[in-house]
Amino acid sequence: MRRLAAGLICLVLVPPASAEETPRTAEWVVQESWAGGHIGTNPRNLEGILFRMEDGTMLPVIWDEAAGPKEVLKGCDFFIGGGGHPCRAILRAGAVRDGKRLVMIVYRVQSIEPPAWIRE
Repeated sequence: MRRLAAGLICLVLVPPASAEETPRTAEWVVQESWAGGHIGTNPRNLEGILFRMEDGTMLPVIWDEAAGPKEVLKGCDFFIGGGGHPCRAILRAGAVRDGKRLVMIVYRVQSIEPPAWIRE
């Protein structure tokens, strides 16, 4: 988690791309590290997965097939503005900057703890 957070902090310190750089080139910020936080799908867009890091940073998620089926996210949802029922998760992930957007790629799930109403 610290390496992922450190990579994200370094991203803030990187100067904006120059005009010669193509905005479609993805750049690795963090190759692979453990990350802890909350994960869930947006009920308005079930294909859209979001991850909220411990510091509150929200990242869109690309779910790699090696991480397993997305069904582990059943019942895990939240809205960008707050609310919902996100699940506590520990994941092996990387971070890529694609233009101005930062995206998290999940490779492996260590644990996903569903919300209390799902466990009962």
